[in-house]
Amino acid sequence: MLISLYIKNFILIDFLEINFKKGLTSIVGETGAGKSIILKALLSIFAKKANSNVIKDQSKATSITVEFDISGDEYVTNYLLENGFLCNNEKTLIIRRVISSDSKNKIFINDQPTTIDNIKAIEKYLCEICSQHNQVKLLDSSSHIDILDNYINSSNQLNNIKIIYQKIQILKKELEELQSNIQKNEYERAYLLNKIKDLEELGALENELDELAIKRKNLLESSKILDISQLISKKLIECDSNVLSELWFIHKQLNRFTDVFTPCDKNLESIILELETFNSEITKISQNLIDDTENIEEIESRYFKIKEAEKKYKEDSSKFPAIIELSKIRLQALEDETFNLEQIEKNVTELKQNYFKYAKELSNLRRQASQKLREKLLEITKNLNMEQLDLKVDIVSTESITPKGIDSVQILIKTNPEQNFEGIDKIASGGEISRIMLALKLISSNHYDNKTIIFDEIDSGTGGKTAKMIGINLKELSKSMQVILITHQPQIVAISDNIFKVTKYFESNKTILSAKYLKKHEVENEISYMISGNHFDKKAKILLHFLITNTLLIDYFFNLC
Repeated sequence: MLISLYIKNFILIDFLEINFKKGLTSIVGETGAGKSIILKALLSIFAKKANSNVIKDQSKATSITVEFDISGDEYVTNYLLENGFLCNNEKTLIIRRVISSDSKNKIFINDQPTTIDNIKAIEKYLCEICSQHNQVKLLDSSSHIDILDNYINSSNQLNNIKIIYQKIQILKKELEELQSNIQKNEYERAYLLNKIKDLEELGALENELDELAIKRKNLLESSKILDISQLISKKLIECDSNVLSELWFIHKQLNRFTDVFTPCDKNLESIILELETFNSEITKISQNLIDDTENIEEIESRYFKIKEAEKKYKEDSSKFPAIIELSKIRLQALEDETFNLEQIEKNVTELKQNYFKYAKELSNLRRQASQKLREKLLEITKNLNMEQLDLKVDIVSTESITPKGIDSVQILIKTNPEQNFEGIDKIASGGEISRIMLALKLISSNHYDNKTIIFDEIDSGTGGKTAKMIGINLKELSKSMQVILITHQPQIVAISDNIFKVTKYFESNKTILSAKYLKKHEVENEISYMISGNHFDKKAKILLHFLITNTLLIDYFFNLC
């Protein structure tokens, strides 16, 4: 139950403190007096964002504080205990919101800093605010599924469906990204396959191109190299007075006088052996050159194949073996993406199966509850002076996947027997919409056992007997919870437990808003004013007593039913 509301520096309010009472409380006052400002302050507590334009004096911060009695509210108590906002023996909850001119907001639960998420987690268990916005929302058929779900309390099923839906959406996004990547990478995949095939078939060794380049250079100068090689060989061994023959002759001569020429002879012998080795190497070079000359086309072909591969893949041929391995690793990564795609598709299929399982279960619950909802709404609307109203809850199931399941729900009505069922927006008048809205809130609010429910001119567009019947229903609702109503209907004010009046006046060029509970004699004057525009109208006061007496009689019979 809402205990109190403290407002500082908010729109027209310097400071206002309201202590709320049990039962049915009517908030009254002239149009524009500021009743909705009080409601707006309360809404600011629960709003996701609070705008700095509500600050009256920009040099100061705005502060809004609400206090709730949470004794007996097991969910809220447990939530606050689990999150460290409450001690075991505490029975009150204080929420404070501070709004500064720099748009920075601070939120506190029992003087501990918190986030709006914690407030939102317990909001519906504390207070339900029904404003004109709710009536506008009622005209939108997309909101009707929420009405039915609130009636059957399908939060567990909806939570399961929502979780699965979110998982499907995440996986779908991953699928789209993977499919896009795979499509983009298809060219790369084909390129890598071709690259690996080319380089493996080429089989270039690490330094092969350098060796081929030397051979190729030598081949281009082969005639000169052969001439030099043959000349050297001829000088060494082939001509009549070749070097080696002459040196061997000198060696023999020196050997005759070993005692004298031994050191020199040994050096000469070493020189002769080195020259013979040198001649052998020259001969080998010549022979290899002759052999390579025979394979010139093969060397040229191999050389240019490797050069072509370097140009094609823009890499040094010495790195080809490493490039092959790196390309295989990248190709495997691309193959893994395809595997992941298949795995995600499998996961999505499994999630969809679970989704439709829960969605069909919820759909069955909705269909079973729709008739009960219809009967309950008709029962209440008849008490709201809508005897001719008929309605049906139309449910259509599809194969679409949404956060709310597979159903679309629309509440259709007809206000006269000869009419066809149509959407609420096409048939209902403003007063009828208000009463249907009230009927829905009477059902859903009782179901959720809200401690406090606030109606912002839910009786707009009504009058006479209809307004009185609205008051009787609100009075009945107030027996099980706290009901606060902004109203202009004297019929409702007449049966209210508490009347709270909001007044706006001007003083020293300042707009001041004040509010207070009316005493018994003030209530009579106020209702007289609401009826006739005169606080002391005797005829209005006679009518007031008739309203109270007649209402009590109707209330008596209402309870018997």
